[in-house]
Amino acid sequence: MLGRKTKIFRFKSDPCHHGNVHVFTAEYNGRTLMFYGGGEMRGFNPESVDVTITFVNPYVEMSNLYTIDSEPKYIYLPVPDMGAPTYPLSFWYHLLDKIIENIPLDVIKIGVMCLGGHGRTGTALAIFAWMLKETNKPIRFVRKNYCKNAVETTEQIKYIQELTGTHEKVKGTKEDFSYYFTRKYYQDEGEESIKEWWY
Repeated sequence: MLGRKTKIFRFKSDPCHHGNVHVFTAEYNGRTLMFYGGGEMRGFNPESVDVTITFVNPYVEMSNLYTIDSEPKYIYLPVPDMGAPTYPLSFWYHLLDKIIENIPLDVIKIGVMCLGGHGRTGTALAIFAWMLKETNKPIRFVRKNYCKNAVETTEQIKYIQELTGTHEKVKGTKEDFSYYFTRKYYQDEGEESIKEWWY
């Protein structure tokens, strides 16, 4: 039985984004890249973009991280919920290069999605925005142009700041219990499978 002080999360009361949210457009290696963010729980539609970078399994099997030749096109990055990636900056540039190499369009719509569309999605969008010279304050940028709840944990903030060399005075939007889960996840799943493929 629930006590009086128990709080129940009600999804529809959360004033947040829904669907595919256009975050920014930038030029990269002669192509126009349009970035969209969203969450599986919030109605993101992978069929309305050219490729989706997803943190949600089971879209892609661990043994087949890169399925850009499928329809719809997915790139799966195995990062646990509330966790932060551990990839170097070169990985993110390589990711964009692979997308451009495999999608022969002048304008490419790139979706980024996780379960709720906040933490991991916001982290990736912040990195892309900084890489493509849209901002020198990537966390504030995604919170303003995408969702105020983007980039949820201290670990995600720290990863963005270390990767980009920026130092914004911001806080996570959720309690930070992610470090243990991220380390445990990589121990269980093996980050080596990613490194072997990408590097």
